[in-house]
Amino acid sequence: MTETGNGGRDNSGGVRSGSRVMRTCLGCRGTFSQDQLVRYVLSPDGDLLVDYRGKLPGRGAYTCIHRDCIRQAVQRRQFQRSFRTPPREVDGNHLIASLEEQILKRILALLGMARKSSCAVSGTQAVVCGFEGGEQFRIVFLASDMSSDIADKVRYKAGLAGVSCYSFFDKGTMGRITGKSESSVVGVRNLPLAEAIRIELLRLEQISGES
Repeated sequence: MTETGNGGRDNSGGVRSGSRVMRTCLGCRGTFSQDQLVRYVLSPDGDLLVDYRGKLPGRGAYTCIHRDCIRQAVQRRQFQRSFRTPPREVDGNHLIASLEEQILKRILALLGMARKSSCAVSGTQAVVCGFEGGEQFRIVFLASDMSSDIADKVRYKAGLAGVSCYSFFDKGTMGRITGKSESSVVGVRNLPLAEAIRIELLRLEQISGES
């Protein structure tokens, strides 16, 4: 039976605080809301998998979304203690790389949502003209393989408007999410989507060690 109320436990072992499920990070041993942590599960073959979206079945273990906590959990063999059957192999670098990849996929998915809801503008000229016309972009992505001179021009316009620019994806990848063969610049106008993307970018910094 699932216990409810402050201090209760849900049926997956998490401690409830009000309506939130609290989990313990295997690295720093702090207790946090489950949505602030990253989940890990075992595959049927016994491999340890990063379950960033929390969708995979089975017993889960958790760490903060930070490379230091992941490394501490690996060094202290906490993953081996967290499952009834220990994982076959635990590689901290592999876990970090897998988490980075899944965060980047999430950012792409959010950009795709912005495009489908007509809240994204793609193309260098369209974004530059948008800035010049007073359009309120919330965040801008630049293709990693675009011309540096053109990228500098967009950054200048964005800087005047107080908008941050980021570069993670090549023109082909950005084109696929905007329905084009290639795209060098994507500007997001929707504030909630931009804020969701910023959360993912912060997590990416924590994982890459740049924070």
